[in-house]
Amino acid sequence: MKHDINSSLYVNNLDWSYGKRQILNKICLSIDKAGFYSIIGPNGSGKTTLLKNISRALEPRQESIYVESKDITKYKRREISKLISYVPQNTNIDFDFTAMDIVLMGRSPYFKRFEVEKEEDLQIAEEAMKSTNIWHLRDKNINEISGGERQRVIIARALAQQTKIMLLDEPVSQLDIHHQIELMETIKDLIIKRGIIVIAVLHDLNLAAQYSDMIILLKEGRILSYGSPQTVITKENIESVYGIKVFIMPNPLTSRPHVIPLTSI
Repeated sequence: MKHDINSSLYVNNLDWSYGKRQILNKICLSIDKAGFYSIIGPNGSGKTTLLKNISRALEPRQESIYVESKDITKYKRREISKLISYVPQNTNIDFDFTAMDIVLMGRSPYFKRFEVEKEEDLQIAEEAMKSTNIWHLRDKNINEISGGERQRVIIARALAQQTKIMLLDEPVSQLDIHHQIELMETIKDLIIKRGIIVIAVLHDLNLAAQYSDMIILLKEGRILSYGSPQTVITKENIESVYGIKVFIMPNPLTSRPHVIPLTSI
């Protein structure tokens, strides 16, 4: 696949190591078109590390990641926060803020020094909370709600940030099936309405297959396959990466691949 530095997001031979252990190895990736991009792969394959480099939660080396054709290391933090929002796996909050307080934090990149939120910011926060079905929690202490509710609050904060690129690390891991589907539908609707790029780490292969426009399959820190669900979710790829025998059939409603695990290899 051709890679273009003028893409909205361009990853150029990205390497990353923790000590002597190499996690990412020569990752090359171009994303320019609005859509839902999922990252799949077994534990330890580098999914979260890739997201953290793109978000600058980890500092990538110079000239390895470009956003809007500019080296990401050349952006100020506030500038990056207007371009990329990031929802990590760990959504624990140490302070007793309300859910509304947390969501309004997504507006902070747009505040001038000593400036407080305006009516427009309150409206954006309200819209984000309603779209994730947490408006009723607006006055609740963030540490007195369930883990799944807290996860939706953090996602609402990212929505309120109104960035062109949104990164989600296992966004449905603490949600029941109803809220999983509700959130995935919200994200797809957001992509259509705002024309944004969403990149999400997902463990559920069938969820990834049904909602993704493109899928990135990682194995041992390398991209093994990148393409449509039909291209990536194949018997050969899944058995090679996950070490299990699978049966893959077309979903009778969507014709997208549906994975049925059989036995470990």
